[in-house]
Amino acid sequence: MRTSKFIDLAIIISFALCITVPLLLSGRVGPVLITNTGLQSDLPDLDKRLISEFPARRWLTKLYYEIEWKTFHRIHDSVQLGKEGWLFYRWDTTWHQTPLQDVLGTNRATIQDRERWKKMDIKRLAWAKDQRTCYLCIIPPNKEGFYKEYLPDEVQAHAASETRLDSMIQAFSSVDAHSILDLRPALLKAKSTGQVYERTDTHWTQWGAYIAYRAILERLKPEFSNFVPLSPDFFTESSVTFAGDLSHTAWLEDVFTEKSPRFNPVRAFPAIFASGAATLGPNAEIGNWPEKAPRILITTMPDQSLPTAVIFHDSFCMRLLPYLSQHFRRIVWSWGPLNRSIVEREHPDLLILERTERYLDWIDRE
Repeated sequence: MRTSKFIDLAIIISFALCITVPLLLSGRVGPVLITNTGLQSDLPDLDKRLISEFPARRWLTKLYYEIEWKTFHRIHDSVQLGKEGWLFYRWDTTWHQTPLQDVLGTNRATIQDRERWKKMDIKRLAWAKDQRTCYLCIIPPNKEGFYKEYLPDEVQAHAASETRLDSMIQAFSSVDAHSILDLRPALLKAKSTGQVYERTDTHWTQWGAYIAYRAILERLKPEFSNFVPLSPDFFTESSVTFAGDLSHTAWLEDVFTEKSPRFNPVRAFPAIFASGAATLGPNAEIGNWPEKAPRILITTMPDQSLPTAVIFHDSFCMRLLPYLSQHFRRIVWSWGPLNRSIVEREHPDLLILERTERYLDWIDRE
């Protein structure tokens, strides 16, 4: 025990020296650390200034977590190490919550939650009807609940029988069964034929996104009978070496990599971005938001007989965009909460609100 504490202390002291010595030698300690503590808005600038004034910061941070892993088999607090090299999101530093709460059921929906969701769904459906648009809510499930078999045994042993997502789907369905789409059955069925979530990332794979896309079109058939999903024959399968967002969060992208499945289109498809670039084709990057793109993107198709849509979403739509864009004359993709002014301006035939399971508490934000 004493030896372990001594090693920990030695690492801390060595790390502190690595940080402070270069700063002292550079003579820039003052400019780097001076900030107006009375203004909270100044605090994020301190991190940016440390990066610009002290470029070794990232290297030292990465070195620290590599030493932690190699010496003690410890990983970043935000990441849960699972079985067979699977990584899970343990703690969301942006939203201050954990997807593991959904698995364990420690954040069960209250009666007030259910009533709030019902009222929200009733109001949004009525508003969408006034706008003469079809409304659909889509909730991609957390990877943590979908691949529970790779979570540590102690987590699996305490998994809840009913989750917050179950409660929300029940609440929405009691208002209108077609107002929300439960993607879990389709993804579960596809899980037996391919990997639907990345092993080192929080998101679904291209195959998982394709399965979700087909489920969405199936749900929309009553309103849009001409929708025919792209055939799997239009794609070839391959894999690439990949380190996902969880690998990077852990600062161990060189340690935790995987052979990520890829779903490659055999030809270019007609939907394009405003720049003219194809959204789906051999040279298109499926699932990568265009570099330096704004929070709103527009995709178009030349066929003027097709419907239009507005989609409010989070990062899970990045891999849905190439597929869904092939079925609409125009889609406005807005990364963020529902914005009624955009819908009232666009008058779309379809309105989709996509929000992943771990962000359910933000689904009623506008």
